[in-house]
Amino acid sequence: TGEPTATVLTPQDIEWTTDPRLYAYRLINRYGHGGLLSPASNEVDARRGDGVLVAGIPTSGFDEYCITSVEIYRTDSGLDFGLGDKQVNDSGWYKVGEIPFGVATFVDASMDVDVEHTPLEQDFAPPPDGLFDIAYGRESQLFGLTEHGMWFSEKNNYHAWPDKFLLKVHDGHKKLSVGRGVAYILNDGCPAVVDLTYDTEAGALHRVIETQYPHPIVSRSSAVVYGNICYFATRRGLVALSPNGEASVISQAWYTADQWENLEPWTMHANVHDGYYYGFFKNHAIRLRLSDNAFARPDKADLTTLSMRPVASYRSDDNKLYLAFADGI
Repeated sequence: TGEPTATVLTPQDIEWTTDPRLYAYRLINRYGHGGLLSPASNEVDARRGDGVLVAGIPTSGFDEYCITSVEIYRTDSGLDFGLGDKQVNDSGWYKVGEIPFGVATFVDASMDVDVEHTPLEQDFAPPPDGLFDIAYGRESQLFGLTEHGMWFSEKNNYHAWPDKFLLKVHDGHKKLSVGRGVAYILNDGCPAVVDLTYDTEAGALHRVIETQYPHPIVSRSSAVVYGNICYFATRRGLVALSPNGEASVISQAWYTADQWENLEPWTMHANVHDGYYYGFFKNHAIRLRLSDNAFARPDKADLTTLSMRPVASYRSDDNKLYLAFADGI
């Protein structure tokens, strides 16, 4: 977002001291969640009750954020007892109005906003260093992996990452895949399943299940979630991992461990489309039909090999599978 502009309209003919002001805005989505404040406007000197025109407020864009309104804020240094100059930089930000998204201007003629309103709290902190595979959970909570483990933000507060919300996991975690109410931590040893329906308040972290046997992932881009089952490549084969921690090498019906390793599974990237797992190796490709029961005895006809060798794949929101080759899509 860009900074707004502020202009004092016809000043009142009153012998009141002027005070310096800055204005800013923040966008509010349909869920009532607000973003960061915009950069501050130019500074203006205004008296209590003077009309100040705030312009330069965005009226379009941000479609993916579902913006419905814009809150307007101004600095206010409190009551002036005539004991010295008021310092705008020492002020808090106070809300003076809210307009529908799409309205480009706002006129502020409010009086002592510091008496009538609570200042906006902006106690923000950056996310933990090295955070990756960031995902969005229930109650507006973010989480992701770091070198220390799986880290959660506070609920409804993306800018707070308390130490008590760090879930320490073992075995050199490599990939975080998320399903419905569950997250899969894929690593160099025994994968972990995190129940995201558990509460994180009062330091109580989510319930975690580790698999009984190690299944080290060898390709981050091989991991997909379908039917709330996580599928990923190891040196021994393609593994299916369920929310209750059950894991099985499902490719062994077609490939021995040696045959699978000869395919160089660390080169694999994958996607799911219309119930099929598409796995692309450097010199091989498979299409595997995924059954409702991932651990049932497979049918030999469920897997076919493909001649295509795309370098990347992508499944769009409208359920189209795009394959990228050296010479195009």
